[in-house]
Amino acid sequence: MAQHEFNNGNHGFRIRILIANSGTDINNVTAIAQQIVNIANQDKTVVGVISWLSSAENITALSILAAAHISMISPSASSDTLTNSSPFFFRIVPPNKVQGKESALFAEHALHAQKVVVFIDNNDPYSQNLAQNFEKQFRQDGKTILKEEPFMTDQTTKIGNLIQDALQTKPDLLYFTNRDTSDVAHFQDALPTTGPFAQLPVLSSDEGGYVLRKAGQDRWYFASFAFANVVDKLTGSTPLFYQDYSDAFNSDGLKKPGFYGYTRPNDISMLSYDVTSVFLKATQQVIDKNKIALTSAGLRRVTPDLLASTLPAISFSGVSGLIAFDSDHNPVNKAIIFLAVSASGIYMKDWRGCFTKDICHT
Repeated sequence: MAQHEFNNGNHGFRIRILIANSGTDINNVTAIAQQIVNIANQDKTVVGVISWLSSAENITALSILAAAHISMISPSASSDTLTNSSPFFFRIVPPNKVQGKESALFAEHALHAQKVVVFIDNNDPYSQNLAQNFEKQFRQDGKTILKEEPFMTDQTTKIGNLIQDALQTKPDLLYFTNRDTSDVAHFQDALPTTGPFAQLPVLSSDEGGYVLRKAGQDRWYFASFAFANVVDKLTGSTPLFYQDYSDAFNSDGLKKPGFYGYTRPNDISMLSYDVTSVFLKATQQVIDKNKIALTSAGLRRVTPDLLASTLPAISFSGVSGLIAFDSDHNPVNKAIIFLAVSASGIYMKDWRGCFTKDICHT
């Protein structure tokens, strides 16, 4: 949609987006990254990559794309390992260091947690990294981590046994460091609905909550880096993005307002739109600053190096919040939203950071 909006504008040139699909197997990422480099070597109009969603995929591709000076911007990779990892890597979501800290503060202040059991996948760097950051802040504030419950992503059908083991320590909150929706569904289904822990709250990591199971209602909270219509409600201005989204995915008008995937975008849709907008704004700045002619020959002067040197200065209010980069190429004060699951849907419980330069909450 960002491409469509740009290409329909009066810019004197058009943007083309190529699709490179590595599937769900991380072992394909290296080959795909090399294919991108090969294409960029042949086609000088290829100057950047809207990068992979997960941290592991970005870490795998980074050395290959960075060696070719091709900038990557990820919509959602949050591992601390990626901080200041390359002049050619950027992201528009906070690192786990920030998410873990803010999640601990949310647990303490909004959920009044004192004693927490942390569910961690020791085979997943993302889960480990986030759990460590949460535990550090929680303990620093004088609270107690009762224990860690190890689980394995994609193998959580028996998560009920781990939950029952965790309950033996009498926690007042469970923290689940997983963003796989099938695992979230299994976890919610296994929560106790009777007895002393029938209302025990659970806090999950980013993307770990767009699941509404009955046992999770009114007790499931999760971090997110975007939530539909928050920015426009705060600013009083509705971006064109929302109408374009509904027109594209609900063109027949059969889905009612608020239907995710048709009339209402999820966080990844919003973040991907903002990443594309970053590239578009940077490309326009390169052309304007260097007085590049809007001809086929002229546009080939928009090189990956020029784009990479322009990206750090980009700053604007996107549909997901404030977009600006610090010296490590992490976002500056990007908002983290804490959402809650209820019988009627998902709503915002709290937020930290900035949606615009002037609308911030700490």
